[in-house]
Amino acid sequence: MVHSKYYKELKQYLEDYHPNLVKDEEFITTRSELAQETFIECSREGMNIEECQNEVNEVLYSGLHFSLYQLVEDIIEEMNLSFSDKDKFIMQMFLLIQPIAEKYKLDDNFERTSEYSKLYTEISQHINQYIKDYELQ
Repeated sequence: MVHSKYYKELKQYLEDYHPNLVKDEEFITTRSELAQETFIECSREGMNIEECQNEVNEVLYSGLHFSLYQLVEDIIEEMNLSFSDKDKFIMQMFLLIQPIAEKYKLDDNFERTSEYSKLYTEISQHINQYIKDYELQ
């Protein structure tokens, strides 16, 4: 099966920001096909390439602008920890903090809400406690 550039673009984005969705082939395929259809429709309506791409990006990345994984990665990076496999630790913490994140409405605008700093603080505290409990520092 030949995948569109949108499939590859979305898959790469998910690998970087939403690794929990990388294996959801149905989601990736459906979203990338919708993006392709959007581009074609926008072109037919006479939009220029930039306008078409803006519309495509809205479709392709809807609901994916806020990245909990990126937040965890940023928190860990700020701690200046030295691990042999930092990526593995980030993923481990990402999975561990899922119950915390479930208390929040994580949508595309989440970073602009007052709840963002609460989540940030909760995650930071949780990771710090984990590091202390397991004597990782």
